[in-house]
Amino acid sequence: FLSSSSALLKQQQRQISSSSLLLGSNSIHGNTTTTKRMLPHTNNSIVLFSTTKDDDTASNFEDGKPTLEYVTAQMPRSHSSMQHELIIKLAAEKDPKAIVEQLVRNIMAVDRIHYDEAKIVFEQIQKKNHEIQRVSVIPYEIGLASVVVIGAVSIPLVFTESAVMWFNQNFVTMEIPQRSDLDTWLEVGSWSWNWMEPVIGELSFLILCMQLGRSQMANMGMKPYSSMAKHLRAKQII
Repeated sequence: FLSSSSALLKQQQRQISSSSLLLGSNSIHGNTTTTKRMLPHTNNSIVLFSTTKDDDTASNFEDGKPTLEYVTAQMPRSHSSMQHELIIKLAAEKDPKAIVEQLVRNIMAVDRIHYDEAKIVFEQIQKKNHEIQRVSVIPYEIGLASVVVIGAVSIPLVFTESAVMWFNQNFVTMEIPQRSDLDTWLEVGSWSWNWMEPVIGELSFLILCMQLGRSQMANMGMKPYSSMAKHLRAKQII
């Protein structure tokens, strides 16, 4: 029994020693906290990390509010005065100015130039990008113009008697009702709806299906035309 107790005690001591080696030891000198770890089978130690406590942090606030001195000295007033971490975070959230600032700093790091020179390089890249973009946005402009024109034309083709008569004569050839049934614009619309309803209904259903397909493509991260256009623009700029 004594032998087994002694063996158990030695095992616990070894576990405690191993834990101390893994966790290391902390020492505090002034405002700096240093964590060290002993190297096994030696008397040497290595510094894992050290942290410094800023005594000025508490003086930057009064009653839970920032002081004037702290705000005027350290409050960033533009993206160029922000830290890298904040710029990266804002750029990931699609902040346009943060994305520009991130690119400018990347130019500085790659070309080994100062900030003002990197801004000039960025402006050249931006100008070239806008020149190429004029062609890639043509499909979007055509789609926008088509939607506006179709929406504007659909109103008189449904409710205006002269436009309805012209459209019926050239494209529909439906029997014209009695004059008393076309006294108001609502009666005109009731008659024109006989052939406008299938067209408008089918177009609405088609657009709905296209929107549903686009949303599913977005869920899968697919943007065929946008990705292709951005890739081509990037290649031409480079």
